[in-house]
Amino acid sequence: MDTTTMTPAYLAAENYRIGSEHEAAHALAYMVHGLSFDHITLDDAGTGLVQPPPRMISNDVAARVALAGQVMDLNWHRQHNGDEALCDIMDYWDCAADDEDAHDIHNVRQGTGFAGLIWAFAFADANAELIAQAGRSLVKAGGFMTGSEFAEAVNEMPVEPSHLLRSSYVALVEPYMVRLMEIEQKNV
Repeated sequence: MDTTTMTPAYLAAENYRIGSEHEAAHALAYMVHGLSFDHITLDDAGTGLVQPPPRMISNDVAARVALAGQVMDLNWHRQHNGDEALCDIMDYWDCAADDEDAHDIHNVRQGTGFAGLIWAFAFADANAELIAQAGRSLVKAGGFMTGSEFAEAVNEMPVEPSHLLRSSYVALVEPYMVRLMEIEQKNV
């Protein structure tokens, strides 16, 4: 897209859409791991939250769930700025490593999170339409859904989530690992 067409109104609408998909991706990642959540929210600015009940989950699952939403943001940047945008974003994550909120994202550079990032890219690609539909459901609900309302909405979608949520992972993982490593080598 030509950057001259990125008006403030366009960017605000895109931010809201991406925010809805960002939160929907987190929620769907919880679901694919068999985990529930209390509710999902989205405010007028496109910022939201998926509130899980208190529980212990593995670092691998925590990284996958955390990064599922982040990948929706990355995909927008990749669409508008190319794969090289990943280098800038990953560098930013390194700089933000001291920020408490960046803990799971920082794990990307520490090993287990890298696998979570690869999983999140594959998950987002395999489930792009489902994530978009789930985001639209959140918007249609006024930016708030309980976990059970969200699950019911997903189950009513014409896309079969039990198939898509688990499909395409192996086929997608290797190309992403290769591409991210190529980008990382260029960045060194």
